[in-house]
Amino acid sequence: MTLGLLFAILTGLSWVVVGAVVGLAEKHGCGTARQQLVSQALTGAIAVAVLVAGVFLQPGNPTFSLRSDLPSVLWTVLWGFLNYWMTVCMGRAMLLGPNGTVWTIVQCGFIFPFTMGVAIGNTALTALRALGALCVLAGVVFCGMAKSTTHYAHSAKGGPSFGGKAATLRSAPAALHSADGGPSLPVPAAVSWLPPALAGFVLCGVNQCAQCMASLGPPETRPTALVRTVCGVAGAGLAIAMDFGGRRLLRHGPAAPDPGLRAKYLYLLKICGIGSAIVFLSRFLFLYNALDRLEAAGRIAVANPVMLSACLVGFTLYGALALRERPSLPQLLGTAFALAGIALIAA
Repeated sequence: MTLGLLFAILTGLSWVVVGAVVGLAEKHGCGTARQQLVSQALTGAIAVAVLVAGVFLQPGNPTFSLRSDLPSVLWTVLWGFLNYWMTVCMGRAMLLGPNGTVWTIVQCGFIFPFTMGVAIGNTALTALRALGALCVLAGVVFCGMAKSTTHYAHSAKGGPSFGGKAATLRSAPAALHSADGGPSLPVPAAVSWLPPALAGFVLCGVNQCAQCMASLGPPETRPTALVRTVCGVAGAGLAIAMDFGGRRLLRHGPAAPDPGLRAKYLYLLKICGIGSAIVFLSRFLFLYNALDRLEAAGRIAVANPVMLSACLVGFTLYGALALRERPSLPQLLGTAFALAGIALIAA
């Protein structure tokens, strides 16, 4: 139990890097779709290379076992598929609004697997936990009241991106551009970051439910961390193919050339390489071990709250120190309610 909680905390801290990479990709005009394409390709390549090397060099080591039951594999593929769309929504919201607030709203989706745990009888619903769930929802409401006119990045066509100073949407261009370089649908000047943030909140909750379901299979046939990582990348790959294919279908005429595309991919390789290495190590060493150990202890529903508390604190510090975002009063209240809810649910 204690080791499972420690693994959960370390996993949560690694998520700060994920959010930071998404925000940096948007800030530099690369787009979340491109960032996910590069990150998933790197993560998948690392996982497959380690898995193949382990099978040949240590064939009897259970860490490199290819065992897998079909339900767990399908749940993990679904998790990867939904995780891509969640990240795209989150990136869109970070493009338009305060990164710290968006991150808090999206990650509060952990309330979904907690509710699922109660529904399937894995976690008892106590008065404190019910109060904690209400606190989390209050946190989402307060964060949603934060100002909609903070940061804004210019288009992915190579225009300037936002820096540390705030810029209102009134001075922003009337249209955004898609992550593959072509124009997307026009965006009104008063567009809000809140709808994509709320969409990310729902998708975060659903994909975490799928992740938890993958840990409910029989221990003797449950996929290893490496196999689950590969399955998650496969699900994300399916989503990426659908997304980029859909962009091509919606585009009228050939895409305009992007003279800065090479530089963008070089930048993405740099930040995604660091992020993918940390994500891989986190999944391989911490994430699935945390889920499996807490499930065995009958406390899997507290796994995501513990991870989230670590990641919210970590991202708050990152936003203040690196992004120099000054949180508004609604954001502070929202984060405080979210953390209180996490503590009550995990009690």
